Amino acid sequence: MKDKSRLLLGIIALVFVAVTANFARAGSRENARLAKQLRAKLEALHQLRAARLSEHQAHRERLARVDRQIQRLRDDTRSVRTLVDADRALIIKLKAAAKKAESERIGAALLISELSDRALPIAQSTKERIEGGIPFQKGDRLARINAVVDGLKDASPIKKGLAITELFSMAGEELRYARGIEFWNTRLPIGEQKIHAYVMRIGLVNQIYISEDGLQTGVYGPKEKGLWRKTLSDEERVQVLNALRVLQGRQPPEIAPLPFAKGGQK
Repeated sequence: MKDKSRLLLGIIALVFVAVTANFARAGSRENARLAKQLRAKLEALHQLRAARLSEHQAHRERLARVDRQIQRLRDDTRSVRTLVDADRALIIKLKAAAKKAESERIGAALLISELSDRALPIAQSTKERIEGGIPFQKGDRLARINAVVDGLKDASPIKKGLAITELFSMAGEELRYARGIEFWNTRLPIGEQKIHAYVMRIGLVNQIYISEDGLQTGVYGPKEKGLWRKTLSDEERVQVLNALRVLQGRQPPEIAPLPFAKGGQK
């Protein structure tokens, strides 16, 4: 009996051990499964946390960019305000300058009008003197003085002012011509023929010619037919020759009377 009891107890113990071992193995597999699920959840949580942190960082960077843009806008706004203030100040100055310029323009226009009224008789007198004077550059000089007269009669202050300036310039040139003596060689129409001659200009008073061979001479006479008076005396011819030699540097300077146009100026 005792042996059977011991055998039964042994069998029970073996069964218990076997069952316990089976339970242990089953619990271990369950634990492994649960551990794997837990690691998967932890990995998912880790990834979610990293994603959230990345989104947060991106959001902070976006906020920082927006802040910088706002600051730039503020700086630009201040710059624009500064420019607007400067433009307003400039506009005020320009309006003041324009008002002053307009006042000066009106004053200048009145002055130019007064000067042109005084200059017109001078210009007309100059025109008459050129028309009745020697033929030296007469066409160009008349065209120039006619333009001056037209400008002085024009209603535009600008044209009047330009004409006054031109008249002063022309007066200086006319004075230089009046004080000068010069000669040049040319083919001169005398009657129905052209001869090689020296033409001598004495200021704006007289113009004399002498042929290259010295045989023909004449003095300009606006009232004479053919423009040249050929009635020079032998004494006058010698005077012209001497003056020409002085101008050519072939004879020392000397004071020599020269013939003038018949009834002309002296």
